[in-house]
Amino acid sequence: MNPRARGVRIRPGPVLVQLACLCALILGACARPEPTWTPTVRPVPTSATGCGLQSLPEAWRPLTVPTSLTPTRSIRLLAHDEGTGRSLYAKDGTGVMLTEPGAKPKVVLEVRSPMSVWGGAIDGDWMVVLTQNLIGGDAQVTAVRLGGKPFQVFPGGGLGKPVTSNVLLRDGMLFAEVITNADEKVASAVAVDLDSGRRVRFDDTDNVYYFLPWKDAVLLVRPHSDVDGIVMAIDARTFAAVPVPPEVARLGDSEQMASDGTTVVRAAHMEATLTVLRPGWSVPRQYRLPGDQIEQLSVWGRYVVGASDERFWILDVETGQYAPVTTYWGEGTVSGGLLASSEMTSPTGGSAGLRELDLTRVPNLPACTG
Repeated sequence: MNPRARGVRIRPGPVLVQLACLCALILGACARPEPTWTPTVRPVPTSATGCGLQSLPEAWRPLTVPTSLTPTRSIRLLAHDEGTGRSLYAKDGTGVMLTEPGAKPKVVLEVRSPMSVWGGAIDGDWMVVLTQNLIGGDAQVTAVRLGGKPFQVFPGGGLGKPVTSNVLLRDGMLFAEVITNADEKVASAVAVDLDSGRRVRFDDTDNVYYFLPWKDAVLLVRPHSDVDGIVMAIDARTFAAVPVPPEVARLGDSEQMASDGTTVVRAAHMEATLTVLRPGWSVPRQYRLPGDQIEQLSVWGRYVVGASDERFWILDVETGQYAPVTTYWGEGTVSGGLLASSEMTSPTGGSAGLRELDLTRVPNLPACTG
């Protein structure tokens, strides 16, 4: 979730749990976890075109399995690298775990309160973790190479502190936003080669909320409801400016955006409408989910996951069909072909343990009936 985006509502979940425990620690001790809580299952609204499954398809359920990680108070998938099969997880907001085929899970980063893990990315041997100070709001970007030690990418000095709430990691290149003028609090987008340390600054790119992959380019996006959101597009290797395709530029006026490099999706401001663009489509297509606003978007291929109407949904953009991923809030993320979800254990948050599904092994969501 983007903490700076306008219109994003605070919901029960890991961040509120961490804040509650932080306050309790200041007073002397954190309260014991609340007992298991089962919310009421509400019917899924069906659209006029017959879209809306009451649950995930029967064929998906046997392949939905728990992670190999020990259940904790809160666990969520940060990112999955489809090429290597590696996954990055946040546990209780203070630890980052790595799993990979044929190896035991390992801790790659630990942080102490009031710092909390906010997001992350993984690409090949490189991992990047974004942490946020729950009290002061300061952000840190930490990079770790497989087998190496963590280091802060922006420890201060010339490029100052990071203010980004979104980072992009692509072929060992990190894209983020940092304060470049402390006196005027001017922020700019930068690219950092994590291997060599080479840094490139892009001027006139203040308040870039999203760095999105799109084919061979990186989109720098400044979502607002009153201006064109696409700031610029750059070649991911040379950093030269490239034209923004007109069909992509029309997606920029948004509060929430996500892309996996081949599919880009935006959520309309204060409504549960999604606009999606995929290669081969001459124009973007629109979809609507139950609720009045979509948050926490993630996307892989034909599947979009987002929160609306107090639960997470998955949408198949090729068929228009959607289904609930959770019963009430919880967590839901799709990354690199992996769908990860978790139900809440109490009205204030907590995780019942993450379950995952390899979307490459299941049939597509069926077409709508209308």
